[in-house]
Amino acid sequence: MKWLTRVPERVGLAQQRIAAVSAEEMQPALQEGYRYLEVCTSWGGVCQRWLAVWSAETEQRERAILQKQVAKEKERAEKAWQVLRRREFSSPEEAAAAVRALEKK
Repeated sequence: MKWLTRVPERVGLAQQRIAAVSAEEMQPALQEGYRYLEVCTSWGGVCQRWLAVWSAETEQRERAILQKQVAKEKERAEKAWQVLRRREFSSPEEAAAAVRALEKK
């Protein structure tokens, strides 16, 4: 019996295979903007053929999401730094402890 299913990217082997290859190393698909890589593996004692599919549109969307996340984190860090700069400390050790606490956030 042959069947098809999606392998979640949470699977460690899937993460390793995806990280080990760039989009340029994948085979071009028939539809423009897509590339794929065929991976043969054994999972749970069963031989399997996986297809890793790359999409230019998905990559652009993920980059935009990442840029938004970076911008939000930068803004949060700058606000926290401004709060810390306005605060008066009784000793250099207290200031250093406040910086370390900020770094942990």
